[in-house]
Amino acid sequence: MWFDRAQPGDGGRRVSSFEIGDVVIATDGESLTLSRDGEPVVNLRLDSAGLAELLDFLRSVRVTRFNRRRGFRVPIVSDDFKVRLGGELAHLDIKPRDVSLSGIFLEFESGTVPPLEMGDDIEVSVALSKFASTMQGIVRRRTDEGLGVEFSHAADSEAPTPPADFSRIVMRLEREWLSNRLGNDLIDP
Repeated sequence: MWFDRAQPGDGGRRVSSFEIGDVVIATDGESLTLSRDGEPVVNLRLDSAGLAELLDFLRSVRVTRFNRRRGFRVPIVSDDFKVRLGGELAHLDIKPRDVSLSGIFLEFESGTVPPLEMGDDIEVSVALSKFASTMQGIVRRRTDEGLGVEFSHAADSEAPTPPADFSRIVMRLEREWLSNRLGNDLIDP
């Protein structure tokens, strides 16, 4: 996650930064600094195009190499679990692959992943039985098969705090998945 703050001693210049492990990567739009324990390790000056390209690369490495998931991923075995995207994407046929309290991976029936980039905001509505929930999310992963979305309620906190109906949906999906795996009937009517 990027943090924007005024950099002390730099005349109030805005600095964006994020962490990968114990390394802080910061940019003021003109240079990039890698620091460890508050001490600069590397300071690069690049033109704006080069800086943008390097930052895009660092963002992609961070998202794909480090698993930020904070909840158990439940494979979807229920045909009754429905997902819809908001806005211009509402018409798409979606097959959810898995879900957790902090996010969801969406596959697209048409085989065409919508033109969303990592970091784009997206509205996700889910429904199962009598429960429904609409949440804001952020695209965190993009593959040829689909999109990984982190829900906004999980993005800024250590422990996800999802809406109550969404928690109920995930618990029911967990029971259905476990029932399917064990061959038992664990589902409440």
